[in-house]
Amino acid sequence: MGANDVLALDANFKSWQEKRFPTQPKDLNVFEYYCIEQFLRSFDLSDSQVKSGLVGGPKDGGVDALYMFVNGEPIDAESELDPKTPNTVKLLIMQVKEGEGFSPVAVDKLYWFTDDLLDLTRKKADYHSGYRPELILAMRLFKDKYGIIVGDPPPTVR
Repeated sequence: MGANDVLALDANFKSWQEKRFPTQPKDLNVFEYYCIEQFLRSFDLSDSQVKSGLVGGPKDGGVDALYMFVNGEPIDAESELDPKTPNTVKLLIMQVKEGEGFSPVAVDKLYWFTDDLLDLTRKKADYHSGYRPELILAMRLFKDKYGIIVGDPPPTVR
């Protein structure tokens, strides 16, 4: 990213932060939230829906946010899915970095995390790593909901 782009992005972030979070919340990484909110704009999510996917912190498997959408709708524990209808599934796994680039360790963490997540038969006890409770819940939600719709016709995963 060019120097002018960095200046513009910094200015945009500072303006956004002054409007949305004039005081630093204790339980929220504001820069992380900003990046995730910007990426999710097309999904028109509420603050609580955006926050529901935030899983970053110690033992996060390199994941800062995790969201599942079926037919364009965000999925939560209350969502009812019909295995008989064609479903398009979008799984968004986000890692936010303030520095320049991703380290090999960060990439490795994501590799092992996605292996644990996308193997629907793998149980928590068999995961490659110990994950934080918020991430375990998000993984369980994906596995449970995706498991409902993997029947006939097969879903489209993007």
